[in-house]
Amino acid sequence: MALLLVLVGVVVGVVLASSLLLRWNEMRYGQRRKQGVGCLPPGTMGWPLFGETTEFLKQGPSFMKHRRLRYV
Repeated sequence: MALLLVLVGVVVGVVLASSLLLRWNEMRYGQRRKQGVGCLPPGTMGWPLFGETTEFLKQGPSFMKHRRLRYV
């Protein structure tokens, strides 16, 4: 029972930390993107630690094709 609570706590902590990192990243680099100064390419960077891995696994080979078409 205690192990289950620890495991749930770790999962919740990782999700919370990832959410905060994502929000911080969008605030920091999102403003620069709007100003056009030292900006990154348009689009989302995805969740920290996971990125767009889930989308890549869902879409398979078409993932890169769609990304290339987005920025041409």
